[in-house]
Amino acid sequence: MSPADLRVLTECVETGDRILSKGRLEPDDLEPYRQMNVQFHNTVIQGANNRYMTDFVRQCHNVPLASDRIFVWEDYEVIKRSHDDHRRIAEALLERDSERAEYLMREHVFFAGVVLQRSLDKDLQQQRIKFDLATAV
Repeated sequence: MSPADLRVLTECVETGDRILSKGRLEPDDLEPYRQMNVQFHNTVIQGANNRYMTDFVRQCHNVPLASDRIFVWEDYEVIKRSHDDHRRIAEALLERDSERAEYLMREHVFFAGVVLQRSLDKDLQQQRIKFDLATAV
């Protein structure tokens, strides 16, 4: 990963820090956070210089709900935890610790999947309740 890429990751972490320093999620912060998130992920992917990973991520962007451009902007603690992942990933890359960076990225992706699944389960449960209420009337 180039020094320029590492600077971008550091700037992304700093941007996320500023956004989350309020201790709550503001609707106006969603777009700047999303832009930072996409830039962080794109920088890591490009910096890895791995065609297979690049192709895999590109294909994921074509799958609904599997893109880094979609995430749940509801729970401050979830976003903060994800941002802390970014910080640890950036630190590992700055230290040139590729094994740790890979492990942290895997955990980051896994956690994102867990959060997405919980959100979908919650939405499905709410739809069932609405349906049950509508059919009971």
